[in-house]
Amino acid sequence: MINFEYFCLAALYVKDISSDVIHMVGTDAHDRLYLDANGNIQYLNLQSGGGTPDDYSFVLDEDGHNQNNLPFSKKEQELYGLDEEDAFFTNMDMDTINMLYLKKKSEADKDINALMKFLNGR
Repeated sequence: MINFEYFCLAALYVKDISSDVIHMVGTDAHDRLYLDANGNIQYLNLQSGGGTPDDYSFVLDEDGHNQNNLPFSKKEQELYGLDEEDAFFTNMDMDTINMLYLKKKSEADKDINALMKFLNGR
């Protein structure tokens, strides 16, 4: 049996370049990840045949943050009391980064525990 208390999987998001629609990889039956010849993770949509890097790009989260565009969403700015000048991850102090990490981890732990309760109650 797998102990899900120690099992973590990063959430991967892709953005359809033509429509700007972002979704979590694995939430669609047509999503596939594979390793290219250089050992890099690539995304392929089996239905459309499109993939990275031509038709889709990886983004950090459902708000569309990526390595070139790291400002906080409006929701995050309101939550943490930030303004546009402060809204860059590169300007964050370690305490804020740790707080964000712990918040995300706590939410993920709650989701996994709820899933396990549901599965065990079947």
